[in-house]
Amino acid sequence: MEDQELRVEAIAKFARRLGALAKEIAKASDDLVDSLTAPEKAKVHERLLISPEETVRAYENLKRQCERIDPNTIERIIGEFVHSHSKEYIRAFIQNNYLPLSTKDSKDKLVRGLRQLLIESAAISAPVISVRSASSH
Repeated sequence: MEDQELRVEAIAKFARRLGALAKEIAKASDDLVDSLTAPEKAKVHERLLISPEETVRAYENLKRQCERIDPNTIERIIGEFVHSHSKEYIRAFIQNNYLPLSTKDSKDKLVRGLRQLLIESAAISAPVISVRSASSH
């Protein structure tokens, strides 16, 4: 029993230390945000609220929406997506999905680049249809 009690006590001590470290990290984060100017604060707060998982899901959803539709419709869908999100969100979206786009580009240029990537992605993942030539019969 003593061995088990020692383990429980060690785990409890470790959990308390983790809690203290979490508080220190939160305070350091708050101090950093407080040291910034108002526009920088807003950007940092927004970055902290953007979930990487959510941006990856958003990209997968966008790819699904753009499958088997014409390029003009793709551009409209992507344009609505890009223009309905903040530059900070789009920056996180690009980074979290490892897209070869510059986060410094304008939203219009990002729409064109993302459109091209999605069209290429759709072409790559499209099923291959085997067509026999007339000379092979």
